[in-house]
Amino acid sequence: MDNNQLRTEIMEFHEKPKRLIYFVIWLGILFYSSIAIMAAIRTGWITGSILLMAVSLIATTASFAVIIYVIQKYLTRKWFVLLLLVTSLGLRIIWAVGIDTPITSDFSVMYQSAVQGASGDYSFANSEYYVRWGYQLGFALYESLILTLFGNHVLVLECLNCVYQTITVYLVYRMAAILFGEFGGRIAGIFYALYVPNILLCSILSNQHLSILFFVLGCYLGIKYRTNRRSYAVMAVALCFGLGHIIRPVGSVYLMCFIAFLVISEWRASGLAWSRFWILTRKLISLIAVYFLFLQAVNLALIGSGISDLPLGSREPYWKFMVGLNAESHGFWSDADARYVVQYSIGEERNQAELALIKERIENPVKLTWLFIRKFAIMWGGEDAAASWSLEGLNLPGWERVLTIIERCQYIVIAVCGTLTLLQLLRNQRSKEKKEYEGLPSTLILPLLLLFCYASLHLFIEIQIRYRLDIMPHFIVLAGAGGRYLMVNWWKKSSQENHQAKKQSQGG
Repeated sequence: MDNNQLRTEIMEFHEKPKRLIYFVIWLGILFYSSIAIMAAIRTGWITGSILLMAVSLIATTASFAVIIYVIQKYLTRKWFVLLLLVTSLGLRIIWAVGIDTPITSDFSVMYQSAVQGASGDYSFANSEYYVRWGYQLGFALYESLILTLFGNHVLVLECLNCVYQTITVYLVYRMAAILFGEFGGRIAGIFYALYVPNILLCSILSNQHLSILFFVLGCYLGIKYRTNRRSYAVMAVALCFGLGHIIRPVGSVYLMCFIAFLVISEWRASGLAWSRFWILTRKLISLIAVYFLFLQAVNLALIGSGISDLPLGSREPYWKFMVGLNAESHGFWSDADARYVVQYSIGEERNQAELALIKERIENPVKLTWLFIRKFAIMWGGEDAAASWSLEGLNLPGWERVLTIIERCQYIVIAVCGTLTLLQLLRNQRSKEKKEYEGLPSTLILPLLLLFCYASLHLFIEIQIRYRLDIMPHFIVLAGAGGRYLMVNWWKKSSQENHQAKKQSQGG
């Protein structure tokens, strides 16, 4: 092989990650823009009036713009962080204290289990519910610990939700600041702090608040210490993902995406030179080993202590897929499916029955494709159910409608900003001047991969709009730069107009 041929092959090898980056950016643009369009259509249907939707959307956009302008112009970083945390915690505490949300659905089952555990009785861990849905046990035991420490007070659990949400707000701000600079971070932090579902769901005893905190913390550490040559950072990331997983079982999604992020980032930076290849290998081994060893240790502790006879995890691995592929229920929970599976005993018999139904439901590719399209539109374009969950049984339909409209407008603004982020990123990728965005594309791979994997997974498994909350931190992080782009251009235009008006008045 001559030198020219070798040089050509090396250049082609280095071009591959660049093409991958372009593909991911274009996919992100399609993702965010389609969400903005679907959300706008759905909002028009909810309001029943194009005029009302337009007024609401303008008011929401203007409110965000004024808040961002004042905070950026008059607050130092220290005062901004203080105001962000106080506002976030205050809004959530006020809602949790003021709204007496009934404990229903699975939340009630886990809470009653926690009450039982707080009295020293862990027999619930081997009940049919936890035999079927063993992954819920981790959160029930967490609630049991809190009730043991502070007494049987639901408000304590709700206030802790508020604290977890507030810490997540800070992490969203810091992640976006690393990616887009301080201004972009502030905008993302404001979006997440004021996003209505995040506030309303604090009165719900959901496992999402705590799990989201652990997963976002892991991603923050991974992004912040991505260039660290040692393995300590990825071990901390693995521990965060493991803690999140025992509360809510989506840790494997985060783990796979983070592995891909490490590989692509290293490939992009060095072309996987041998010196860096071994560093990457060591990091990957440390990440995977710590994650699985931690989960194994938790399972051994639960079984060894006599709390449970089985490890955490689902004993019905096909259930979520069977329900998610039900075209009649559009992938939502199905009573018909629930009645179907109880005919069979838990274990291999039920698994085979569910698998048979899955095979039947994927036989028609056309029907399956339309199901995927409907599920994507519902999951990512539909209104959030936070108001319904939080105000359930309180007979406040007026509040529910107003809060839903506000959520819709906020969601559209965030989706538009996400689209602008990726369009601006594409523009900078193609431009020779990339001073501000130097090295940014590889870093952005992680939140984008998480969005794509999470959205793809829910094409196949059961959906609820509430599940969208799990990925909203990353959805909003990417919107920070789009909001920054809009604000900077608005400032420039306003400054130019004011300057021209001043010159004209002086000339007159």
